[in-house]
Amino acid sequence: MGSKSEMAHRTAARVAALADEADSEEEREYYIRMRDAWITLANGCEYLDIPDVTAGLGVQAAGKDAGR
Repeated sequence: MGSKSEMAHRTAARVAALADEADSEEEREYYIRMRDAWITLANGCEYLDIPDVTAGLGVQAAGKDAGR
């Protein structure tokens, strides 16, 4: 799957492509702000050990209620 930083960089690239295809200036600016947010996140993920909070979420939730 790759690192979280790589995933965020890929998402930034996809959003940048949407900005290039935007029909209006307002829409283009929106996608550029989203791209910048994803780049900021990607840069932050490079230096932090961020756990995958979604991994096994369904199993954990079922396990907590199983003993009640």
